[in-house]
Amino acid sequence: RLFTIPRPSMELVTTEYAKLQESIEDLGTMISGSLERQREEMQRSHKTKLRKVQIEVDNLRLEKNRLEESIARNERACLLEKERDWYKKEALHLDKVLEQTKAKHRDVMEKFDECEQDRSFLKEQVEKVTKQNWIMTKKLKELGVDLKCLLAEKTEEGNK
Repeated sequence: RLFTIPRPSMELVTTEYAKLQESIEDLGTMISGSLERQREEMQRSHKTKLRKVQIEVDNLRLEKNRLEESIARNERACLLEKERDWYKKEALHLDKVLEQTKAKHRDVMEKFDECEQDRSFLKEQVEKVTKQNWIMTKKLKELGVDLKCLLAEKTEEGNK
C-alpha cells in the first residue's frame, strides 16, 4: 500500500522547499558578497601594509645611502687631514731649509762684499805701485841707469 500525501500538503512542501531553496540562494549570495567584501578589505589592508613596508624599505635604503655617503665623506676628510698634516710638516721643513739657506746666503754675500772691498783696495794699491814703478823707471832712465842690467845683477845676487 502506497501512502499518498495529500495535495495541499504537497503544495505546501513544494512551496516551502522553493522558499528554502530561495533562502539558501539568498544566503549563498549574502555569504559570497560578504566573502567578496572581506577579500577586498583584506586586499586593501594587505596593499596598505605592503605600501608601509615599501616606504620603510625605501627610507632604510635612503638612510643606508646617507650613512655610506657620510662614511665616504668622513674617510675623505681623514685623508685630506693626513695630506694637510704632511704638507704642513713639509712646509715647516722647507721653511727651516729656507732660513738656513738665507743665513748661508748672507754669509756668502758678506764674504763677497769683503772680497770686493779687498779687490778694490788691491786694485788701488796696484795702480799706485804701477804709477810709482813708472815714475821710478822714468827717473832711472833720466839718470842713465839701465834697468835691465840692474835687474839681472839683482837676480844673480839672489841666486847666490
